[in-house]
Amino acid sequence: MKAVFSCNPKRIINGLSSAIQCCSDIECILWLPTSKPVMDMFDEVSPDLFFCDSDFFSQELEIALQNNPQTRFISIGNANGFSINPHLAIGNSGTDKFPEIPASPAANLAQINRGSYDEKLACDVICITNNINHDKTVQMILNYLCEKYKTKIFGDQRVKQDNYIGKVDYQTHSNAIKSASVLVDFDGGSWCDACAMGTVPLIFSKNSHGSIDTFSKLTELKDKLDKHIKNPTGEPMLKALVANNTYFDMASQVLSFFGLSECSQELFSMKASLL
Repeated sequence: MKAVFSCNPKRIINGLSSAIQCCSDIECILWLPTSKPVMDMFDEVSPDLFFCDSDFFSQELEIALQNNPQTRFISIGNANGFSINPHLAIGNSGTDKFPEIPASPAANLAQINRGSYDEKLACDVICITNNINHDKTVQMILNYLCEKYKTKIFGDQRVKQDNYIGKVDYQTHSNAIKSASVLVDFDGGSWCDACAMGTVPLIFSKNSHGSIDTFSKLTELKDKLDKHIKNPTGEPMLKALVANNTYFDMASQVLSFFGLSECSQELFSMKASLL
């Protein structure tokens, strides 16, 4: 069985493809729309499952899907404006036109489960620049963190800080989270990975996030950072927050929907061994 994913930097695409890639009977393929036309990709691959971000919906995709009725089409994002209804959507539209699984941040266990403490990466605060809106406010917060705390920054998006260590591989990514006291989350999703690793997250947001502390002002940031550095939440409690909120769970839902119960169970078993 072949599963094709439209390739973009969004966290949900990365998380789902990483999880489904762990299935022994499914071959995962990343399709880069800018390098290969969609109809050429369908002709070459003939996917059984096609996960496509709504950013890439087009008339060419409509034709490709019509010519390949055996392909199960899973949309990610808002599919209401597309001429073809997906077999399944992952989003939050609340539509009744097609089945939909809620899209929410989740822990990417397939990539971050092997992390271990590394003295060279040890720090008070870790920040990840993947998928962030790097505006003046975020830059001001990063400046403050680097000035007041032992801070390390890494990720795909370069920032103007001596503390920025650049892009890293998955192992270093995992080790860096595990070696920090607190992860400051600017993207609204990396807090899940922090919980799975047993590292305290702190989310930059004006909205509440249940048991996870948030901040929108520097004064809030300082008070909450100091609290968590001195008295960190226990690892079992943090892991419990994402016990049923991983991309293994989301991928299992998708596979179960299409009757792939053995693949779904394989992911559940794998998740249990990782979290």
